[in-house]
Amino acid sequence: MDLETAQFAAMITNLGIDHILDKYTNEISYGQLARVRLCRSLISPGLVHFLDEPFAALDPPDRSEIFSSLRKTMRSRSQQSL
Repeated sequence: MDLETAQFAAMITNLGIDHILDKYTNEISYGQLARVRLCRSLISPGLVHFLDEPFAALDPPDRSEIFSSLRKTMRSRSQQSL
């Protein structure tokens, strides 16, 4: 497994969406969909990502967990967000 694939797998696990990868969008919750969208935006190459309320659809406990994971992931990839 190359580094990019490993980072993608780690991001999927950290965002907690590894169990929904084979589902259609109408089969997952809005919060899960928000996590998928966040993951898709972070996979794209780029040093800066403009995120418009990426945690709005998440429950408060999930927000802090995902925020911590997002910070760790973006730091490891030398990315920034606004």
